[in-house]
Amino acid sequence: MSKLFSDINELKQYGMVNVSYDFSDINPELIVREEKTIIPYIGRDQFDRLAQGLVNNDLTTEELDLLDKVRLPLAQFSIAYTSFTRYIQESASGSHVTKTETKMPAGMQAMARRRNETLIRGFNAIDILLDFLDRNKTDYTLWENSTAYNDYRGLLIFTPEQLAKYIPNSDSKALFIQYAPIIREQEIIIRGRIGKDFYDELKQQVLDDTLTPENAIVVNDYVRPALAFLSHASATLQLVHVHPFGLYFFNELNLDQNASVMKAEATFLDGVKDTYEQQAETKLFDLLAFLNANINDYPTYRDSDAYTPPEEETEEECACPNEPQPSNVKIGCF
Repeated sequence: MSKLFSDINELKQYGMVNVSYDFSDINPELIVREEKTIIPYIGRDQFDRLAQGLVNNDLTTEELDLLDKVRLPLAQFSIAYTSFTRYIQESASGSHVTKTETKMPAGMQAMARRRNETLIRGFNAIDILLDFLDRNKTDYTLWENSTAYNDYRGLLIFTPEQLAKYIPNSDSKALFIQYAPIIREQEIIIRGRIGKDFYDELKQQVLDDTLTPENAIVVNDYVRPALAFLSHASATLQLVHVHPFGLYFFNELNLDQNASVMKAEATFLDGVKDTYEQQAETKLFDLLAFLNANINDYPTYRDSDAYTPPEEETEEECACPNEPQPSNVKIGCF
């Protein structure tokens, strides 16, 4: 049984369903979405507290506000995956929606459009939920102390606004959370280029919001854009669905082929991946050049194995062929 909805009248407050809708038909999807969608965003402990508070009838005012924000995406996603699939019957005349007051034919395009609109409302509701939690985190310590909060707060790019500075149309919190594990993977590349000690120093200062002016230049001008480009290049492969008919962008709510997924040709994805990888390499090259040019401002990097001091030039190596040279000196320029 769903832990956050008990009947169709409650559900109707958050989604477009009729009172004649059989709650037992949507209940299995509610259970799935509570586990697969809601808990990853708010954490197990916070979810369990809301569920237990409903049973005990002892939710605080703040918890009731949160429950209201949680129920909206839960209803939208669950309705999207039941209303337009389970009540469709096939006949010689086409696909029909059943169990409505006025039984009427439903075209496949109309059903797909309605389903897609419902999913979009669900993702928008997730963004509203996460914005609400961010603005009121002192009221929701169960969430603030959960992996749902800390998994992406521990990254060098930890907000969708930071990612959106470099990647267009990526300012959704729901989308950002899909990027988070990819960003974490790509941080390994950054760490390898600048050394573990300097990487740890930057990351700790980011987490503590204590970036020095020198390190702020490194993070904002070089590390974050390089990390964003690397992550987006990887996302073009990890956030697509390989299908016999082509490649499709997807998320865990949208795995099947239907009108609500966008087809992406393999050549297009390869081009996107290559473009962002090149931009990342350019930023990393510029980063190392900047550090080497200002090496005394970055002692942690200077003292790490990642830094290779330039070889001291000798007069022989610097001799210019345009100037007279002693007969016993070999010209080193070419």
